[in-house]
Amino acid sequence: MKQKFKNWGICSKLVGKMQNINKQDEVFGGKGMILSNAIDLEDLWENHNHFYDDMVKFCIDKKKRQVAIDADMHIDLENELYDAGSDIKDIYGGNIMKDPVEVIWESHPNIDRNRERGIGRGRELTDQATIDELFDILKEWIK
Repeated sequence: MKQKFKNWGICSKLVGKMQNINKQDEVFGGKGMILSNAIDLEDLWENHNHFYDDMVKFCIDKKKRQVAIDADMHIDLENELYDAGSDIKDIYGGNIMKDPVEVIWESHPNIDRNRERGIGRGRELTDQATIDELFDILKEWIK
């Protein structure tokens, strides 16, 4: 399911710029790919690792309201959250697309979340209430 970022057309500069996403201790507060400070969407596009030029992958711990971003594969982000104490059943994933700016709620961690809800084995989230809650968490971290 795609979700447009209505408020992401003009990026705010509330928290400051990401200087270099490769300096993970500075950007992620020493926690690998887990965000410790909110970041600006424009800065994310300028400074991400460019595993993909048109998107950045992310995973969210719904219970702890944490976000891990910018790895080659969702499983790396899922593992980062798990290693930091997240319960695997609380982790969901997706992709932030660059043009147009939108979120696609499709990723490996969602397969088990869908199965747990009796929705099937698909990678795409379809439960709108869950999507809305996850989107609110994502917007707390990426402005």
